[in-house]
Amino acid sequence: ETYELEATLTSTTTDDDATAAHFEIAADGNITLDAAGDIALETGSGVVTGDAAAYQFSSSSTSRPSFSLVNNTDDAPGPTIQLTNLRDGNGLEDGDILGNIVFDGEDVAGQTEGYVSIVASVVEADNGDEAGQIAITVANDGTPRNGITITADKTTAEEVDVTIANGAASTTTVAGNLTAVNGVVSIESHGVLDAQIKSTGHLNFVLDSDSDETGQSFAFFANALH
Repeated sequence: ETYELEATLTSTTTDDDATAAHFEIAADGNITLDAAGDIALETGSGVVTGDAAAYQFSSSSTSRPSFSLVNNTDDAPGPTIQLTNLRDGNGLEDGDILGNIVFDGEDVAGQTEGYVSIVASVVEADNGDEAGQIAITVANDGTPRNGITITADKTTAEEVDVTIANGAASTTTVAGNLTAVNGVVSIESHGVLDAQIKSTGHLNFVLDSDSDETGQSFAFFANALH
């Protein structure tokens, strides 16, 4: 049956035993909330929970739907998006996926394809030696390929390795300076090594073994070594 109300409807629960009186809607079909205005959920505890296999938001408006988290508290921390894998409380194992963020879309043939994904996983799950990995993957020639992978070493403290690009034909561009701190810059090639250093001005190289800025330097000016 359908009921029409021309006034505000408020439903209040009261328990004579001074305990929480719950309110539940049980339906053997769908439950639809159809509002001409907004739908607001207000909780005393500040938590809204749901048990569902998927939550889907759709819109036919431009640049919609959108998902926004707003923190209005006068302090430094901001909102948090947290993805958690508990394995039913049995503890995670090496190689387990912690969470995925997937960007899908159709191709010109109307087939749904995965264009970009961000995957966080467990490298080492042993207590005290926990190590993680995050990989940004992009579609290349119809195949997902790692573009940036950040991996924590499971045996060495303060070691986090980063792998950039995929395949020998890939190009990595650095806009600005590239600095190696307490490390070694190594260029390795399994074929012909073609190293090109280009500048619209002059090229200046400084060799300083003790970082006192008094090392040997040489520069190229107009194809001449100085």
